[in-house]
Amino acid sequence: MNPQDADPIPKEAADTAGTPPNRAVPPDNAPPAAAELMDDIDAYQKRIEREWESAKTIYQSRISEIMDEFLKKGSEAPANGHTTSGHKSAAPSQDTLEKMVSRVANELRNMDSRPHQNPAAPERLQLPAPAPRHTFLKKFLTVAFAGALVAAAALTLRMPEWTALPYARTGGIAVANGNIYVADWLRKTLYVHSIKRGAPIAAVEALPVGLVAGLQPKGDVLWTIDGLTHEILKHTMTPDHQVTDRFPAPDAKPVGLVLDRDDLWVAGLESKTLYRLRADNPADVRDRFEFAAGNVTAMQMQAKRLWVLDGKAREMTVFRIQKPLKALATFDLDPFLRGSTPTGLAISGSTAWIVTENPSAIVRVPLSKIKKSKSSEF
Repeated sequence: MNPQDADPIPKEAADTAGTPPNRAVPPDNAPPAAAELMDDIDAYQKRIEREWESAKTIYQSRISEIMDEFLKKGSEAPANGHTTSGHKSAAPSQDTLEKMVSRVANELRNMDSRPHQNPAAPERLQLPAPAPRHTFLKKFLTVAFAGALVAAAALTLRMPEWTALPYARTGGIAVANGNIYVADWLRKTLYVHSIKRGAPIAAVEALPVGLVAGLQPKGDVLWTIDGLTHEILKHTMTPDHQVTDRFPAPDAKPVGLVLDRDDLWVAGLESKTLYRLRADNPADVRDRFEFAAGNVTAMQMQAKRLWVLDGKAREMTVFRIQKPLKALATFDLDPFLRGSTPTGLAISGSTAWIVTENPSAIVRVPLSKIKKSKSSEF
């Protein structure tokens, strides 16, 4: 038999026959491609627009007919006020006018409440039943919406935040153990704030320190410096923060306690020296660095860099630990302080936490938002 005389193979059979045995055939409910989804959405949107334009045209036509009817009745009365039969004309009464206006209002309300209903065909436009593959579209849109919320939240976290405090005499701040710790030196109190928007107070605890010049929680231990007794104090992390040990500070004006692994760092304002102490025995001075910085209010150690807060100049300077100490960059804090005085500093990741007085507040500032007032050598 001549191959040309053979019956043609149906297209469906030809497609099946041409599929290699080891080639997977997509199931009927396989998710559609992105192009298919966009085509479906575009086609449906165009259909909705066509239905809407059709309904709007019909409603406009009906309203025009009502108005024409009203005008026609009004024009039937001759100028002399009498009909051709000699009777006095009956111009549209107030009641007739109200009825016409009411009919127009009803048509407008119907149009507003049923935007997709065609008056000539009363049945409401029905959305097509979703095919199984449209489940993928729902999931895609849900994920996209969730992603937008996450992005918005991330953007919010990258913006500075100011939180007013209900206490006035702030003496230091630390971020550790998932909390923000702020000392009130006048009340001898430690306020524990949650790291959430608004920094809500989670606990109010006793802090038996004369004048807090620095604080650093670490695990189950809280370290502080008492500026009145010139001592380094070791406390429990219990709500009463009992003092378990005392060590003499290496300077008559110690300030800015920093815990870095096995070291405690303390600045001495009188001797203008940065002291490196042993964390297990702060009475042992391991090293000294000449520290000619002007006014040291608080300190933090981050990525082997020393961050120093100058409360008077309202600046933050970063130093490289070397001899002599090298200033790498200075940051201006004025745009974030709202006229307040910074009294404490904590660096956590890419965020600077600043506590202030007059007024008292916690200021959270992404480091990327702080402008350098001097050139950087990072």
